[in-house]
Amino acid sequence: MKINRYGLSFIVFGIICLITAWILSFSVGNSVKQRLPAKGGKFGPIQVDKKNEIVEIKVSQNVDSRHWSSIEAEVLDDKNKYLFAFSEELWFETGYDSEGQWKEGKQKYDISITFPQPGKYFIKFSSANSRSSNVGDIRVVVNKKLGSSIAHNWMGYISLFLGIAILYFSRKSKGPNKRRTKRTGS
Repeated sequence: MKINRYGLSFIVFGIICLITAWILSFSVGNSVKQRLPAKGGKFGPIQVDKKNEIVEIKVSQNVDSRHWSSIEAEVLDDKNKYLFAFSEELWFETGYDSEGQWKEGKQKYDISITFPQPGKYFIKFSSANSRSSNVGDIRVVVNKKLGSSIAHNWMGYISLFLGIAILYFSRKSKGPNKRRTKRTGS
Protein backbone atom coordinates (compact mmCIF):
# COMPACT_ATOMS: atom_id res chain seq x y z
CA MET A 1 0.00 0.00 0.00
CA LYS A 2 2.97 2.36 0.49
CA ILE A 3 3.65 2.47 -3.24
CA ASN A 4 0.08 3.61 -3.87
CA ARG A 5 0.53 6.43 -1.35
CA TYR A 6 3.72 7.48 -3.11
CA GLY A 7 1.93 7.48 -6.46
CA LEU A 8 -0.95 9.53 -5.09
CA SER A 9 1.51 11.95 -3.44
CA PHE A 10 3.24 12.55 -6.78
CA ILE A 11 -0.12 13.13 -8.49
CA VAL A 12 -1.28 15.61 -5.83
CA PHE A 13 2.09 17.42 -5.96
CA GLY A 14 1.85 17.57 -9.76
CA ILE A 15 -1.63 19.08 -9.63
CA ILE A 16 -0.48 21.67 -7.08
CA CYS A 17 2.47 22.60 -9.33
CA LEU A 18 0.21 23.00 -12.38
CA ILE A 19 -2.25 25.17 -10.42
CA THR A 20 0.68 27.32 -9.23
CA ALA A 21 1.96 27.63 -12.83
CA TRP A 22 -1.50 28.70 -13.97
CA ILE A 23 -1.69 31.37 -11.24
CA LEU A 24 1.81 32.67 -12.07
CA SER A 25 0.78 33.14 -15.71
CA PHE A 26 -1.81 35.79 -14.76
CA SER A 27 -1.22 39.33 -15.99
CA VAL A 28 -0.89 42.08 -13.39
CA GLY A 29 -1.39 45.78 -14.00
CA ASN A 30 -2.52 47.48 -17.16
CA SER A 31 -1.57 46.36 -20.66
CA VAL A 32 0.49 48.71 -22.79
CA LYS A 33 -0.68 48.63 -26.42
CA GLN A 34 0.79 50.33 -29.44
CA ARG A 35 0.32 50.13 -33.21
CA LEU A 36 3.42 50.65 -35.37
CA PRO A 37 3.77 51.07 -39.16
CA ALA A 38 4.38 47.90 -41.21
CA LYS A 39 8.09 48.75 -41.50
CA GLY A 40 8.51 49.07 -37.71
CA GLY A 41 9.10 51.73 -35.10
CA LYS A 42 9.92 52.29 -31.44
CA PHE A 43 7.64 50.85 -28.74
CA GLY A 44 7.65 52.03 -25.18
CA PRO A 45 8.46 52.85 -22.58
CA ILE A 46 8.01 49.63 -20.65
CA GLN A 47 8.24 50.55 -16.97
CA VAL A 48 9.90 47.77 -14.93
CA ASP A 49 9.38 48.37 -11.19
CA LYS A 50 11.29 45.53 -9.56
CA LYS A 51 14.22 43.18 -10.11
CA ASN A 52 13.60 40.13 -12.32
CA GLU A 53 10.16 41.31 -13.42
CA ILE A 54 8.59 39.16 -16.14
CA VAL A 55 6.95 40.85 -19.11
CA GLU A 56 5.04 39.10 -21.89
CA ILE A 57 5.25 40.73 -25.31
CA LYS A 58 2.64 39.84 -27.94
CA VAL A 59 3.37 40.84 -31.53
CA SER A 60 0.95 40.46 -34.44
CA GLN A 61 0.72 41.59 -38.05
CA ASN A 62 -1.84 40.78 -40.76
CA VAL A 63 -0.10 39.20 -43.74
CA ASP A 64 -1.95 38.67 -47.03
CA SER A 65 -1.96 35.30 -48.77
CA ARG A 66 1.36 34.18 -50.28
CA HIS A 67 3.30 36.84 -48.43
CA TRP A 68 5.64 36.93 -45.42
CA SER A 69 7.06 39.38 -42.91
CA SER A 70 10.13 38.98 -40.73
CA ILE A 71 9.88 41.11 -37.59
CA GLU A 72 13.02 41.80 -35.56
CA ALA A 73 12.84 43.47 -32.16
CA GLU A 74 15.77 45.05 -30.31
CA VAL A 75 15.33 45.64 -26.59
CA LEU A 76 16.94 48.93 -25.49
CA ASP A 77 17.44 50.56 -22.10
CA ASP A 78 16.49 54.19 -21.35
CA LYS A 79 19.82 55.38 -22.85
CA ASN A 80 19.07 53.54 -26.15
CA LYS A 81 21.76 50.95 -25.36
CA TYR A 82 21.17 47.64 -27.13
CA LEU A 83 20.51 44.79 -24.66
CA PHE A 84 19.30 41.86 -26.79
CA ALA A 85 17.05 41.01 -29.73
CA PHE A 86 14.39 38.52 -30.77
CA SER A 87 12.69 37.89 -34.10
CA GLU A 88 10.08 35.78 -35.83
CA GLU A 89 8.75 35.26 -39.33
CA LEU A 90 5.04 35.69 -39.98
CA TRP A 91 3.35 34.35 -43.12
CA PHE A 92 0.05 33.30 -44.62
CA GLU A 93 -0.91 30.86 -47.39
CA THR A 94 -4.21 29.75 -48.91
CA GLY A 95 -5.03 27.29 -51.63
CA TYR A 96 -7.19 24.44 -52.85
CA ASP A 97 -6.59 20.72 -52.88
CA SER A 98 -8.66 17.53 -53.15
CA GLU A 99 -10.34 18.29 -49.80
CA GLY A 100 -11.26 21.86 -50.75
CA GLN A 101 -9.94 25.23 -49.63
CA TRP A 102 -7.24 25.43 -46.96
CA LYS A 103 -5.59 28.26 -45.01
CA GLU A 104 -2.36 28.11 -43.08
CA GLY A 105 -0.09 30.67 -41.53
CA LYS A 106 1.39 32.40 -38.55
CA GLN A 107 0.38 36.00 -37.93
CA LYS A 108 1.31 36.47 -34.26
CA TYR A 109 3.80 35.38 -31.64
CA ASP A 110 4.59 36.10 -28.03
CA ILE A 111 7.68 36.00 -25.86
CA SER A 112 8.24 36.36 -22.12
CA ILE A 113 11.24 38.39 -21.01
CA THR A 114 12.73 38.68 -17.54
CA PHE A 115 14.15 42.16 -16.97
CA PRO A 116 16.94 41.89 -14.38
CA GLN A 117 16.86 45.54 -13.22
CA PRO A 118 14.14 48.15 -12.65
CA GLY A 119 13.96 50.97 -15.19
CA LYS A 120 12.47 52.07 -18.48
CA TYR A 121 12.94 49.90 -21.54
CA PHE A 122 12.07 50.33 -25.20
CA ILE A 123 11.69 47.92 -28.11
CA LYS A 124 12.78 48.95 -31.59
CA PHE A 125 10.87 46.94 -34.20
CA SER A 126 12.00 46.57 -37.80
CA SER A 127 10.34 44.51 -40.49
CA ALA A 128 11.41 43.02 -43.80
CA ASN A 129 8.60 41.62 -45.93
CA SER A 130 7.71 40.31 -49.36
CA ARG A 131 5.78 43.48 -50.24
CA SER A 132 4.84 46.16 -47.74
CA SER A 133 1.45 46.78 -49.37
CA ASN A 134 0.48 43.20 -48.46
CA VAL A 135 1.20 43.41 -44.72
CA GLY A 136 -0.62 45.39 -42.06
CA ASP A 137 0.60 47.45 -39.15
CA ILE A 138 2.59 45.78 -36.37
CA ARG A 139 0.48 45.52 -33.22
CA VAL A 140 2.27 45.12 -29.88
CA VAL A 141 0.73 44.37 -26.47
CA VAL A 142 2.85 44.19 -23.31
CA ASN A 143 1.61 42.60 -20.06
CA LYS A 144 3.48 42.18 -16.78
CA LYS A 145 3.23 38.66 -15.38
CA LEU A 146 2.89 37.55 -11.78
CA GLY A 147 5.88 35.23 -12.17
CA SER A 148 7.50 32.56 -14.30
CA SER A 149 5.50 29.38 -14.68
CA ILE A 150 8.14 27.33 -16.53
CA ALA A 151 9.61 25.43 -13.56
CA HIS A 152 6.18 24.73 -12.08
CA ASN A 153 4.87 23.44 -15.41
CA TRP A 154 7.79 21.03 -15.77
CA MET A 155 7.57 19.82 -12.16
CA GLY A 156 3.82 19.38 -12.52
CA TYR A 157 4.01 17.27 -15.68
CA ILE A 158 6.93 15.17 -14.43
CA SER A 159 5.24 14.54 -11.07
CA LEU A 160 1.95 13.58 -12.72
CA PHE A 161 3.77 11.19 -15.04
CA LEU A 162 5.71 9.60 -12.17
CA GLY A 163 2.59 9.30 -10.01
CA ILE A 164 0.60 7.61 -12.76
CA ALA A 165 3.52 5.29 -13.57
CA ILE A 166 3.93 4.31 -9.90
CA LEU A 167 0.21 3.56 -9.56
CA TYR A 168 0.13 1.62 -12.81
CA PHE A 169 3.16 -0.56 -12.08
CA SER A 170 2.23 -1.13 -8.43
CA ARG A 171 -1.14 -2.53 -9.49
CA LYS A 172 0.39 -4.55 -12.28
CA SER A 173 2.98 -6.15 -9.99
CA LYS A 174 0.33 -7.34 -7.53
CA GLY A 175 -1.27 -9.52 -10.17
CA PRO A 176 -4.86 -10.72 -9.95
CA ASN A 177 -6.47 -10.72 -6.54
CA LYS A 178 -6.43 -14.22 -5.18
CA ARG A 179 -8.35 -15.10 -2.09
CA ARG A 180 -6.91 -17.59 0.26
CA THR A 181 -9.41 -19.88 1.75
CA LYS A 182 -8.73 -21.42 5.10
CA ARG A 183 -9.40 -25.10 5.25
CA THR A 184 -10.73 -26.54 8.38
CA GLY A 185 -10.22 -30.07 9.50
CA SER A 186 -12.47 -32.79 8.05
